[in-house]
Amino acid sequence: MINKKAVGKSLLELDIARKFAVLLTRVTRMRLEIPRTADFKLRKGDILSVVGPHDHVDLLGRELGHVERKIAETDMVTFAFGIAFGVVIGLIAINVGQLSIGLGSAGGLLTAGLAIGYLRSIHPTFGRLPDAARWILMEFGLLIFMAGVGLRAGGNIIETFVAAGPVLILAGIMVTLAPIFVGYIFGRKVLKIHPVLLFGGITGSMTSGASLSVVTKAANSSMPSLGYTGAYAFANVLLTIAGSLILFF
Repeated sequence: MINKKAVGKSLLELDIARKFAVLLTRVTRMRLEIPRTADFKLRKGDILSVVGPHDHVDLLGRELGHVERKIAETDMVTFAFGIAFGVVIGLIAINVGQLSIGLGSAGGLLTAGLAIGYLRSIHPTFGRLPDAARWILMEFGLLIFMAGVGLRAGGNIIETFVAAGPVLILAGIMVTLAPIFVGYIFGRKVLKIHPVLLFGGITGSMTSGASLSVVTKAANSSMPSLGYTGAYAFANVLLTIAGSLILFF
């Protein structure tokens, strides 16, 4: 849905079924399904799923702007340049005294991914990544991350438990959960932030991409990423400053 002449029109005005002899089955916006009411007005980047003869679908595509059929190819050009662009963004840092402040590779890649996702939402002719490929990247990446954390932390776990005992476990649980609950209560009660964005912001403040994947999957939407990005950037800056202050004192 990229044709400016069709943007802003309602489904009743387009009258797709009568003009093109196709059946409209679904309308999605930013991966979210929208109710197909007669007065619903289309926006640029909306995706209309239709069923009908091949030629009629092509006619509808020329009317609305683009036809995207179910194909398995991934846009590797956009994918590769997006990674390269994200790495370059991550290398950019601002020196403040002895501190070097920047997004880092993870923040740069996240920024590049959000930029490409936004551009695809308003002009869906590039950056194609089939759902199956996206799913395996998300799930396999999460598994690799968890395995890496376990391997790094598990080397001396027995000796640590013997030396510190269960107090260390309880302290770790409290230090992890207390900021999350405080942040959620403050965000909901004081700032009135929507839970989806708030959970994204909390995972961003934790600088945890794995947690973002879990929240995104639970929400069945990419909206938590909007809250994650800004909080991640601020958290990286604060972590850098806090680490330096701790070492200083």
